[in-house]
Amino acid sequence: MEIISGARMTGKTTELIRKSAESGSYMVVATMYEAARAMGAAAALGLQIPTPITYSEFERREYAGNNIRGFLIDNADRLLQQMTHVPIESITIGAVRKPEIT
Repeated sequence: MEIISGARMTGKTTELIRKSAESGSYMVVATMYEAARAMGAAAALGLQIPTPITYSEFERREYAGNNIRGFLIDNADRLLQQMTHVPIESITIGAVRKPEIT
């Protein structure tokens, strides 16, 4: 798993769009509006990406698992916070390594 971090408006989502276009992995975004924005940004870059899914669809596993190579989660902190109404104060992340694709 790769971690992409940075302040707002520094190109994190654009980097995910490029990775989605290269790998065919699905982006997971907060809302349908953000999914449409990602599709528009990809088109403006001349890239084709799978239609992003929302956090809610991701949580409910509403995706076709056979065709999905991986997920690219945009703003993972927001995804975690959406799961509870209680503020998340801290998180830990395990050792970062790329999974082997078989």
